[in-house]
Amino acid sequence: MLVSNEDEPGALPEEVALNQNYPNPFNSRTLIQFVLPEEEQVTLTIYDTRGKMVRQLFDGTGRTGLNTIHWDGKNANGQDLASGVYIYRLEAGNFVETKKMVFLK
Repeated sequence: MLVSNEDEPGALPEEVALNQNYPNPFNSRTLIQFVLPEEEQVTLTIYDTRGKMVRQLFDGTGRTGLNTIHWDGKNANGQDLASGVYIYRLEAGNFVETKKMVFLK
């Protein structure tokens, strides 16, 4: 769920960027942020280290500027996941990037 758009007036980004989640490692909740130079179709997905999709956090139009999404360490069925390393992947137009995060219970 896209929870905020925190644009700085007059400071539009020039390219798409995916930030490292915070905090990392995390216990019960983490923030994933990305920036967009313009409104664009965006998909943000969480995978386990075997490449299995565990949850799609966002699939829709991202806003220009800074976008923030919260993740609670649960899968698509609302079940708590095990502690471990997870991968998050942002797709926005031709931009695709992945980063690792650590979930500790």
